[in-house]
Amino acid sequence: MLVYDSLQSTLSLCVQIIDKKSNELAIIDKILKYINNFFDVFGRLIPDPYIENILQSLSSFVTPQFENILKTAEENGIVVVKRFFGLLKFLTIHQAKKHFVPTVLNFCNMVVLPALGKINDPPEDVVTFFSELCYQLLLDLRSITDPTTITSLLRFLISNFLRKDIRIFKVTINYITELNTKVRLFTLEVFKPLQNELLRNLFNTLLVKSHDLLSDQIYSLICKLAQEDSGSFLQFLYEYLSLENKLSDVEKQSLYSILEKPITVSKVPLVSQVQQFITDYLVNIRRIPTN
Repeated sequence: MLVYDSLQSTLSLCVQIIDKKSNELAIIDKILKYINNFFDVFGRLIPDPYIENILQSLSSFVTPQFENILKTAEENGIVVVKRFFGLLKFLTIHQAKKHFVPTVLNFCNMVVLPALGKINDPPEDVVTFFSELCYQLLLDLRSITDPTTITSLLRFLISNFLRKDIRIFKVTINYITELNTKVRLFTLEVFKPLQNELLRNLFNTLLVKSHDLLSDQIYSLICKLAQEDSGSFLQFLYEYLSLENKLSDVEKQSLYSILEKPITVSKVPLVSQVQQFITDYLVNIRRIPTN
């Protein structure tokens, strides 16, 4: 009882700050740190009304400031957002609190995704923490009844392959791979419209050589996609090559054949052929000699 009284006192302080429209993010940070620690220890035992009060109070504070925090990358603001995402993740992963998932999804759809969509280069920590939240939500697809919400979360993860930060790129590869392993992501109908976008981002990354340290993981992911649906993969490849105006028709056909053969003839190693495709593509574009 004393623990719950302590939590109630903290919530009351938080509500008072919100009511005064204070911009003291450092204070909110300390409150959230306390709440997160409290949840780590007693989270499963906290009655729903307490959680509802927490979410309402913190949502009221974070929502109007979220976009500005992204734009300014103010340190205390970023920490507050990260702690709030940590609280939302707790509600997502603990079975006894799964009924709060619709509330978490609503916040993602109404606040986070629209704000992130307006910022060209959002703070890396926010992207990292929100990516983890997306991953945790997508692990339990049964909790998400709206297919457009699944699409929005997946599209955000796929957009991470356009980011410069190699840490975000690496963790996103892991998330996509794990989602395919655990929920068979590549076989889901909701994923099909996004497959070409994912492949395009991966091929472009290899061609511009922006994340060479992760090339093995990128090749592996491309191969998994190709092996899951060879017809869709070859159709993507044809369309991808057709958009390249620096290649002749003969060069395009030659490149297409490099990957068509290992898909139709299983004895040919696919990974090595994808590597050969990238090498030959760059040779043809740059007109540089092969080694």
